[in-house]
This record gives sequence, C-alpha cells and structure tokens, in this order.
Amino acid sequence: MIRPLLNNLARNWIHPTNIQRGVDPARKHALLAAMPKSGSSWLTRILQDLLDWPELRLECGHNGRENDIFVPRLLKFSRRNVFTPHLHLRASADTLEIVKQFRIMPIVQTRNLFDVVISYSDFYGDRGFNASQMVFPSGFGELSEEQKIDAIIDLAMPWYIHFYVSWFYAEQKHGCRIHWVRYEDMHANACQTVRRVLDFMGESKDEATIQEVLASSQKKQTLKNVGVMGRGEGKLSEEQKNRIRRMAHHYPDVDFSGIGL
Repeated sequence: MIRPLLNNLARNWIHPTNIQRGVDPARKHALLAAMPKSGSSWLTRILQDLLDWPELRLECGHNGRENDIFVPRLLKFSRRNVFTPHLHLRASADTLEIVKQFRIMPIVQTRNLFDVVISYSDFYGDRGFNASQMVFPSGFGELSEEQKIDAIIDLAMPWYIHFYVSWFYAEQKHGCRIHWVRYEDMHANACQTVRRVLDFMGESKDEATIQEVLASSQKKQTLKNVGVMGRGEGKLSEEQKNRIRRMAHHYPDVDFSGIGL
C-alpha cells in the first residue's frame, strides 16, 4: 500500500512550477520503452557502455504488473544525466505528463509482430509465468507449439497493439518527441541505428567507439533468443497472421508498417 501512496503524493508534486525549480534544464534523461522480445536488452547494454550514465530503474516491481513509472525515484535524479533501461511501458496520460514535466527523452523499440510471437513462444514456452503482457494459462508448457502460439496471439498481442498505438498517438496527437528504433534496423546496421539514437539524445560518439562497444556487447549475456528475422512469416499460419492483422484494423488512422502489419 505504501508505494501507491507515495506515487500519489509525488504526482501531486508534479506541477510545472515545481518542476522548473527542481529539474536542471541542462540535464538529460533517456528512457527506453520497448516491446518485450524486441532486442531491448542488447540496446540497453550498448547505451549503458557508451554513455556511462547512472542507471535509473523506474518500474514499481515486476511479477506480472505493468512497468509504470514509480515517480518518487525520479525526484532523486532531477539534476544528473540518467538512463532508464528497457521498460515495457505504454504511453498512458500519466506517463506522458511525467515525460513532459521531467523532460524525459523516450526511445521506443519495436519489432515485427509475427516474429515477436515466435520469440515470445521460444522464451516463455516451457516456463510460462505471469508477465505484464498476459497471464499464462495453467499447463502452458505442456501445450503443443500451435496451441502456445494461439494463446500468445489471443492473450499477449492485444497488449503489443496497445503499446504501439499508445506511442504512435503520443507522437502524432500529443506532440511527444520520440525516437523509434526497430529490431530489424538494429540487425541490419547497428552502428548507424545507434548513432541515430545518440543524435536524438544530443550525444556524439565517433564510429570507432560505437563499433568497439558493439563488438563488446555481442560477447555479453543478454536475453537474446535465436535472433533470426522473418521466422514468424513462415511459422504462423495465414489464419493466425490474420487474427493479428484484425486487431490493427480497429485503428485505421495508425500506420502499422513499423511492426510488419
């Protein structure tokens, strides 16, 4: 009960006048909001090594809950450059207000949804537990591969659609300055993609430094699975792919090409 209370107290503090007094306008705060299984662990490691900024984790616990921002932690780092590693965070009204008032730079990482389904199944298939995107059915690990995929499409993909739409609307309708990173771009040209992220953050690193960090990051442990693009196109049936596409059809004003739809 104490954390919700602290969050409410802190949100009452979030007033433009208070922020202007408390947040150094010269300081930078980058936040990586990412789809699960979009390669965000890898990008997190790269940015941590390149920037050497303090890491500020903002989620209020795990264990199946949404990765919402725990505001009191922000109050401790209002005058230092900080990096918040990958949060599976949708762009709610509260989140966008926090981003605005604390001058946070959101980097939003996505991936082709057909490939996400397969990667999600690979990662959780034998050890399903309650994630923020879905509550796994009892006996999930004993289901056939097709049954697992069906469950992931029905139970997890709505969250992914909501994640993408929320950030799309944040940029298009609410004027939130966002930098989008696609899993596919990281694999096609990681150096160029990372340089663009750094440009968005107002940071500069030479290519040799970026390449050195990229090479080092490949040797470090992350949550990468197979890491092969295009598996979903071949493994999902047309009926399964169409079920995902139908979810997107409810948002005719959203361009879903960034996630393969």
